[in-house]
Amino acid sequence: YINCGNDLRSGIVYGGRPASRSQLSELQQKASVIHTLELHVSIDAITPPSEPEPKGASMGLSSVVALFSKDKIRYRFVTDYQYTIQQVDATTKRMTLRYEPEDPVQLLGRQIDYLENIEKFVCDYSRLFEISGFGASSDNYTVKISVLINGVETIVIVGIPVEKSLLSSGQAILDVSEGFTHVREIYDRQLEHRATE
Repeated sequence: YINCGNDLRSGIVYGGRPASRSQLSELQQKASVIHTLELHVSIDAITPPSEPEPKGASMGLSSVVALFSKDKIRYRFVTDYQYTIQQVDATTKRMTLRYEPEDPVQLLGRQIDYLENIEKFVCDYSRLFEISGFGASSDNYTVKISVLINGVETIVIVGIPVEKSLLSSGQAILDVSEGFTHVREIYDRQLEHRATE
């Protein structure tokens, strides 16, 4: 994030006061570079009726996913050996994972619109599902992918339906190109929204 007396999570300030439009434009230029990048992935599985339960964190198991560009360059993302599983309502259990670039040099420091070249999300959750027992009774899953750039949730791809045989039995390839198409425009709009909060 850009530190100007406060960070993007609590609004944009400039010299101790809310940023004006001209100051916001200046900040946007400075913020056009990727300083931090996170992927948040949640997977919903349908379950038999159950009582909702608190979110439980698990440790000791790593997960790796990848984004592929249209010119077939691979960008691997890894977890910090943690994930959470929660029964969020009577018939939905959710697994949540947070990823960061395995090799930060590949993406950090590039212009944000560089991400508009991203086309595929590739994952293999077979081992994770087997060990955790997640979604054993479900025939289908729903995947949500959120992309945080410099601490700003910029891309949210929701409701991707995936058959169990694809997601739990080996490598799954999901087309996410549409979500990345206007990434810089969406990022700037999110900054403007934070400035007026």
